[in-house]
Amino acid sequence: MGSELESAMGDNLEIKLNAVKYAGNDNRANCRHITDKANKLWSNASGLN
Repeated sequence: MGSELESAMGDNLEIKLNAVKYAGNDNRANCRHITDKANKLWSNASGLN
């Protein structure tokens, strides 16, 4: 699942101008389907579900 998220984050890179410099950020909102799976897996394993 980690490699799936890493790949998705790379595919959703945003470059913005910030204080006369360009900065890149990954847009995790577009990776929600993967982070939701990870959260469910973690909560099930820890008994929080």
